[in-house]
Amino acid sequence: MRKRYSEGLRRLHLDFHNPAGIEDFCVDFDAKHFAGTIRDAGFDTVTVCAMCAHGHCYFPTRVGVRHPDLSFDLLGAMVEACQAEEIAVGAYLSVGCSDHAEPRWRQ
Repeated sequence: MRKRYSEGLRRLHLDFHNPAGIEDFCVDFDAKHFAGTIRDAGFDTVTVCAMCAHGHCYFPTRVGVRHPDLSFDLLGAMVEACQAEEIAVGAYLSVGCSDHAEPRWRQ
Protein backbone atom coordinates (compact mmCIF):
# COMPACT_ATOMS: atom_id res chain seq x y z
CA MET A 1 0.00 0.00 0.00
CA ARG A 2 1.32 3.44 -0.95
CA LYS A 3 2.00 6.02 1.73
CA ARG A 4 -0.07 9.16 1.84
CA TYR A 5 1.81 12.45 1.53
CA SER A 6 1.24 13.18 5.22
CA GLU A 7 2.91 9.86 6.08
CA GLY A 8 6.26 10.91 4.66
CA LEU A 9 6.03 10.36 0.92
CA ARG A 10 9.34 11.43 -0.66
CA ARG A 11 9.11 12.95 -4.13
CA LEU A 12 11.92 13.59 -6.60
CA HIS A 13 11.72 15.94 -9.60
CA LEU A 14 14.46 15.39 -12.15
CA ASP A 15 15.41 18.54 -14.06
CA PHE A 16 16.56 17.24 -17.44
CA HIS A 17 16.95 19.72 -20.33
CA ASN A 18 19.38 18.82 -23.12
CA PRO A 19 20.14 20.67 -26.34
CA ALA A 20 20.93 18.88 -29.59
CA GLY A 21 24.53 17.98 -30.37
CA ILE A 22 25.41 15.81 -27.37
CA GLU A 23 27.68 13.03 -28.58
CA ASP A 24 26.73 9.55 -27.29
CA PHE A 25 23.68 10.96 -25.49
CA CYS A 26 22.47 8.43 -22.89
CA VAL A 27 24.23 5.49 -24.57
CA ASP A 28 25.36 4.16 -21.16
CA PHE A 29 21.98 4.66 -19.47
CA ASP A 30 21.09 1.72 -17.23
CA ALA A 31 17.40 1.86 -16.35
CA LYS A 32 17.64 -0.72 -13.57
CA HIS A 33 20.50 1.17 -11.93
CA PHE A 34 18.58 4.45 -12.36
CA ALA A 35 15.50 3.10 -10.58
CA GLY A 36 17.57 1.34 -7.92
CA THR A 37 19.36 4.58 -7.07
CA ILE A 38 16.04 6.38 -6.66
CA ARG A 39 14.70 3.54 -4.51
CA ASP A 40 17.87 3.40 -2.38
CA ALA A 41 17.64 7.15 -1.79
CA GLY A 42 14.20 6.57 -0.25
CA PHE A 43 12.00 8.19 -2.87
CA ASP A 44 8.45 6.93 -3.48
CA THR A 45 7.68 9.12 -6.48
CA VAL A 46 9.73 10.58 -9.32
CA THR A 47 8.88 13.07 -12.03
CA VAL A 48 10.87 12.38 -15.20
CA CYS A 49 11.19 14.55 -18.28
CA ALA A 50 9.06 13.58 -21.26
CA MET A 51 9.73 16.82 -23.18
CA CYS A 52 12.34 19.34 -22.09
CA ALA A 53 12.60 23.12 -22.43
CA HIS A 54 14.51 22.65 -25.69
CA GLY A 55 11.38 20.98 -27.09
CA HIS A 56 12.99 17.56 -27.33
CA CYS A 57 10.94 14.48 -26.54
CA TYR A 58 12.60 11.52 -24.83
CA PHE A 59 10.22 8.98 -26.37
CA PRO A 60 9.15 8.01 -29.89
CA THR A 61 6.64 10.51 -31.26
CA ARG A 62 4.89 11.40 -34.50
CA VAL A 63 3.82 14.89 -33.41
CA GLY A 64 6.83 16.15 -31.43
CA VAL A 65 10.57 16.26 -32.01
CA ARG A 66 12.49 13.37 -30.53
CA HIS A 67 15.89 14.38 -29.15
CA PRO A 68 18.11 14.04 -32.24
CA ASP A 69 20.94 12.35 -30.33
CA LEU A 70 18.77 9.79 -28.51
CA SER A 71 18.72 6.26 -29.93
CA PHE A 72 16.04 4.63 -27.72
CA ASP A 73 12.86 5.29 -25.72
CA LEU A 74 14.43 6.87 -22.62
CA LEU A 75 11.11 7.83 -21.06
CA GLY A 76 9.72 4.31 -21.48
CA ALA A 77 12.86 2.76 -19.99
CA MET A 78 12.71 5.06 -16.94
CA VAL A 79 8.99 4.46 -16.37
CA GLU A 80 9.25 0.68 -16.73
CA ALA A 81 12.24 0.40 -14.39
CA CYS A 82 10.70 2.66 -11.74
CA GLN A 83 7.38 0.84 -11.83
CA ALA A 84 9.25 -2.44 -11.31
CA GLU A 85 10.62 -0.89 -8.09
CA GLU A 86 7.11 0.31 -7.10
CA ILE A 87 8.14 3.93 -7.57
CA ALA A 88 5.29 6.09 -8.87
CA VAL A 89 6.21 8.07 -11.98
CA GLY A 90 4.95 11.37 -13.32
CA ALA A 91 5.96 12.91 -16.64
CA TYR A 92 7.09 16.52 -17.08
CA LEU A 93 6.33 18.39 -20.32
CA SER A 94 7.76 21.84 -20.89
CA VAL A 95 5.09 24.26 -22.06
CA GLY A 96 6.00 27.52 -23.77
CA CYS A 97 9.75 26.91 -23.82
CA SER A 98 10.83 25.05 -26.93
CA ASP A 99 13.29 25.43 -29.77
CA HIS A 100 10.64 23.85 -32.01
CA ALA A 101 7.41 25.59 -30.97
CA GLU A 102 5.55 28.09 -33.08
CA PRO A 103 7.59 31.31 -32.56
CA ARG A 104 4.55 33.26 -31.32
CA TRP A 105 4.05 30.69 -28.54
CA ARG A 106 7.57 30.84 -27.17
CA GLN A 107 8.39 32.47 -23.87
